[in-house]
This record gives sequence, structure tokens and C-alpha cells, in this order.
Amino acid sequence: MPTQCTCPPADAIPDISAQDCPSKAGNITRLVIGREAGGDFTDITDETEFDTRLAAVDATKIVLTPFLSDVEFPSSNIIETAKDDKSSPFGEGFRTGETSVTVTANLKNLEPSIKDELVSIVNCYSDLNIALVDSNDKIWAIGATTLIPISNGFVGTRQFGGIDDTDAYTLSFTLRPEWDLGLLENVPTWSPNAK
Repeated sequence: MPTQCTCPPADAIPDISAQDCPSKAGNITRLVIGREAGGDFTDITDETEFDTRLAAVDATKIVLTPFLSDVEFPSSNIIETAKDDKSSPFGEGFRTGETSVTVTANLKNLEPSIKDELVSIVNCYSDLNIALVDSNDKIWAIGATTLIPISNGFVGTRQFGGIDDTDAYTLSFTLRPEWDLGLLENVPTWSPNAK
């Protein structure tokens, strides 16, 4: 959900909390994929709820991708108009929004049948949401309950690596502007990478 500003804003700018601990993700190793129609988790770190959703046969079902390599999360950019010309005061321009971002990753040495299964998910469902699993077994979601909406999911054709590299399929998807508002590192007592 984009930032909502009150108008007029309060006289005092809001406080910024002191940082007690650094917040850093390890390598993103897998995605949890679910449907918006499946609703929120009660607690994404609850292994019983997680396993129940993996086994579900309705809209609450989730799946885990195979392991990912070369995951790239670019930062969004500002969208401006009237910058450096006479159509804005002093040529400062007007901020009109923020760009979405396209995330890319490689699925290396993946069996073609598993690629086909993944294609059938990203091509056939328009309400997909994800959580990120990192190499430290943290699950990154919006709070402890909500998956992150994505769009434009795509799995590319096979890239042959030849003698000196692995074969790979590229996975990509789009995240909305300000997709990381409310993002939280959730630390389960079990390993999502072992599922």
C-alpha cells in the first residue's frame, strides 16, 4: 500500500525509532508463492500452518520454488515531471510517483518438467503473492502474516551453459511501488530451506 500522507501534515515531523539491531537479509534462496485469494497467514513462522498450506488443495495452498541463484532486486526510481524546464517553479519538477521494480533470478540445472509446473503457475494466476526465504532461514513478508503482491511473472526459455557453466531458466516478476512498506524478517524455529 503506498504511503498515505495527511494533509495538512502535523506540525512536528514523526520520530524515527532508534535501531537496536541491523536488519540484513542473506541471499534470497527461495520464494513462497501463494494466491491473494488464499488470505493472510495467522503467523508465517508457525510450521504447522505453513505445512498445512503446502498440503492444501484450495486457494490457501502455497508452494516453494526450487533454489534460486543470481537474485537481483533493483531499487525503485522516482517518477518526475517538469524537471529542469520552465513548467515548474525553479525547474525543480514535481514528484508524481515511484517506479515498480522487476526482480530476476536464475533456476539452475532445473528439470524441464519442474520449469513447466512453474510456468503454469505464473502464467495462469493473476493474483500471486510471495514471501522471500533467505539463506539464514528467515522469511521476509509484510509483517508476520501477509505475502507480497507480484505481477508479470515470467519463466524464460532454457539457457544452455555449455561445458563451463550450468543450464538455467530465468524467473522474473514485478513488485509494486513501495512494495517493501511493512516488510519484516520473520525468524522461524524450523528451516524453510529444508522443506
